[in-house]
Amino acid sequence: MGVDVRLPLQVHIGPSHMSDTNSVSEKYVPARILMDYSIRKAYVAKVGFVRFELSDSFKERWSANTGTDHKLTDEYVDALYSTLEKSPHIMEIAPSRQELRQQLEGSQVGIRVWAHEVALSLTQPLLLRVVLPKRKREELGLFPWSWNPEEFTIFFDGALFVAYAPVNSVPVTTDLGQIARDFLVETLAPANLWRHVNGFGPTPIHPELYFIRAAQHTSAAPTALHLPIVKEAEGDVVIVVSDSDGLDVITRPLLRDVSLALDDFYGQRVAARTFTDAVDALADLDRQLSERVSQYFKLSTLRCLFSNESRSIRKLIAEMHMALQRVSSAEMEMRRQQDKASRSIAESTFFKGIQSYFKEHMTPDTIFDREAELTSMNFAAEETSNFAVTQTTIVAALAGAILGGIFTALVQYLAK
Repeated sequence: MGVDVRLPLQVHIGPSHMSDTNSVSEKYVPARILMDYSIRKAYVAKVGFVRFELSDSFKERWSANTGTDHKLTDEYVDALYSTLEKSPHIMEIAPSRQELRQQLEGSQVGIRVWAHEVALSLTQPLLLRVVLPKRKREELGLFPWSWNPEEFTIFFDGALFVAYAPVNSVPVTTDLGQIARDFLVETLAPANLWRHVNGFGPTPIHPELYFIRAAQHTSAAPTALHLPIVKEAEGDVVIVVSDSDGLDVITRPLLRDVSLALDDFYGQRVAARTFTDAVDALADLDRQLSERVSQYFKLSTLRCLFSNESRSIRKLIAEMHMALQRVSSAEMEMRRQQDKASRSIAESTFFKGIQSYFKEHMTPDTIFDREAELTSMNFAAEETSNFAVTQTTIVAALAGAILGGIFTALVQYLAK
């Protein structure tokens, strides 16, 4: 992909006079390969996620058939291809629609439910060759000082994406990830089979992935150094690979590796959003409770005794207990997903060097004080219960007095 830019690696002792273009910063290349290898090509890759949820009607049909109905699979594939093929900016889609169907029938690829939601993705991604003119890139709201290529490649499975393009220098400031994300959202949004769901980040993830293709000097002695080499550099990930290997040899391991890790990472982000939503829902009920209790205590004692407000408050407290259970379940699921994602990232060839980045983003933003919530609920329950007991006692006493009076009058009447 792209031209051979023959990047010269400039390494020397003393102040750097490295050019800004056609160069690779020596911080990004392991020192042990500098003497025997030259840099031939370099690519930047950005990875991220777009969230599309299936329409309710298709979701119901898919769930009812547990994903085994080939007609539904064909319907999903047709919708995906038909929508992508309408874009004037997609020059190539691989495999072809017919080839993908054959692969699905031959079980070489499949369709999976993603991140515990009824949202689908292919187990092997599509390759999209995209060409975006400057005007279109500017429509996507890019920064003018960033490097943004006109042509790039996207691997996309329906949820996760990897966008990459050849570069003339490393590192590079680019909006390639945002371009790919916004382009996919804009291209796929018109489909009736799914809808785009705004939600959470980071997408794309901030670190760049650089693939640097190196060739050993013909004059160099045989070396025991084995490529590829993966290292962290300035918060980015650098992968040095042999120039003799085809691009497919580079991209396929990357796709398998990041797909597993990002699937779990974004699954944790979905779970974290569910937890936040559950906490927000409980907080809304808590505000309602505070307002009702405040209004209740403003009533006179006599009006409190004969008001139905205490019953509605206790009903609201019952709803809060159910909401509290949902918060607890969501929190447990978020923690479980976090542990799973942490293990996947630690085992990832490409991401294990930047585990701290993912850990930072998986740290919960929502603070939930369970004890304070329970204290508030218990206080409201006790106070309204006291009035309720008094109310019941008075009503019972009045009822008893009335019935007693009626009974006495009746006895007196019958005795005459």
